[in-house]
Amino acid sequence: MQPVRTSRRLRRRRFHLARALDSVLRDVLSPAYAFTAQAPVAREQVLEAQHEIEQLIAHLRDDGRTVDADALLVVENVLCDTDGPLFVPSPAGALRAHLRLVHVAFEC
Repeated sequence: MQPVRTSRRLRRRRFHLARALDSVLRDVLSPAYAFTAQAPVAREQVLEAQHEIEQLIAHLRDDGRTVDADALLVVENVLCDTDGPLFVPSPAGALRAHLRLVHVAFEC
């Protein structure tokens, strides 16, 4: 019974991560002009990496593709690392390069 529970848990994590990435894109593409509790993201980095973020969202939402727990941890790190390129102004292409590494983790 353990594999079923683990599989369900991974699907749930995939859904939540896809939703979080989608929220980041939405906030950058159509920003709200009110104070929120969300940490501000590096808008330029997100715009540069929009295509990679959209691919990652599609990959996470595709139930036909397998994603292991380690790859999900890499995505969580991107979303939670407040010193990373998602939140801190970084050299051009830093977030895009980081997300390409995430895609490599998905393929392994």
